[in-house]
Amino acid sequence: MVVPILKRGGQTLLKQGVKTGVNILGDVLSGENIKTAAKRRAQESGRQLFTQAARALTGQSPPAPPGAPAAKKIKRGNRSQPRQSAARSRKTQRKRKLAGATDIFS
Repeated sequence: MVVPILKRGGQTLLKQGVKTGVNILGDVLSGENIKTAAKRRAQESGRQLFTQAARALTGQSPPAPPGAPAAKKIKRGNRSQPRQSAARSRKTQRKRKLAGATDIFS
């Protein structure tokens, strides 16, 4: 049970590490000091990982990126009770019919 969780967590850490490395490299190429860039990007990545872990534990979905359309809600209809299968409803109809027929002869 624990292996899939650890595997998914490891994949997330690896992806975030690659993104952080690419961001640091971009900052260094644009002229920023490597130590400053690494420190700032590591803090950003830590915050993002913490947020992802908190959402995973609480079951919340991540927010949509800015400018993305909002997620549509699925309409389920107004059902207060679950629907019966066709076979079950026919069986119920037969029972009612037979119960009504016996009442006539009683």
